[in-house]
Amino acid sequence: MLLCLILGGCMVGPDYRRPAVETPPSWRFAEKEARDLINTPWWEQFDDPVLVELVGVALRENRDLLIASARVEDGSWRRKR
Repeated sequence: MLLCLILGGCMVGPDYRRPAVETPPSWRFAEKEARDLINTPWWEQFDDPVLVELVGVALRENRDLLIASARVEDGSWRRKR
């Protein structure tokens, strides 16, 4: 009985019709548009001074990914606060 109720709850009625979805004719960006989006400081749109400062610190102090990952592993990033 429980199995029938569970399976019955997952059924879609015979009159179900998929809703029409408007899709753009092209979803790709031009190369220049993509470069502009990549270089956008998206974090500034949140108007959060703490987030802006954190991203600024990350960009200034983590130039090398190996150094950054080593800092995370040894916990030295906590001592700079």
